[in-house]
Amino acid sequence: GLNLRLDVPENDTAFSTFYPDGANLDGSENFRTVLDGIAEATQTIYFVNNNWELVFKRLDKDGEAQLTISKDKYFTLNSKTNRRLQSITSTTELGDNITASTTSIGSIQYLRNNPFLEMRDDIGDLLTAAIDRVGDTTINQFECDWRGNYLLELGDKIALITKDNETMYSYV
Repeated sequence: GLNLRLDVPENDTAFSTFYPDGANLDGSENFRTVLDGIAEATQTIYFVNNNWELVFKRLDKDGEAQLTISKDKYFTLNSKTNRRLQSITSTTELGDNITASTTSIGSIQYLRNNPFLEMRDDIGDLLTAAIDRVGDTTINQFECDWRGNYLLELGDKIALITKDNETMYSYV
């Protein structure tokens, strides 16, 4: 069996599980499409953990790192181009686009035809809460080869110390 676990604080105002009219689904969606829509609408990632639980988890940009990996623990560490998140836009087939943005220059995250948002009348408020939480975050993809730690799971925040003794943060 598959259990469901939400790893999100209950008192978090940027996270809303209240969908009074339900989702706008027509029955043609597969299970992954529905899960993708839930994750987008709730600002989370999802995965199946080692206990066969379906977990929805929010990345914590302000929290402490669960693990620090320094040069003596990794074999290689490479990073790619930085991208700053400036805007989140909800789009529909009807062209009813709603956007929340920061004042910085950066990239746009699109939420396209999300059935969990389409029937809400407070999408702007949700997007504003989302951009307040993650806007202006610099997204940099790291590739790190190291021995690993089986206690880490997807979405855990880690600190990476470079050969120049700079600390950068990433997520598993």
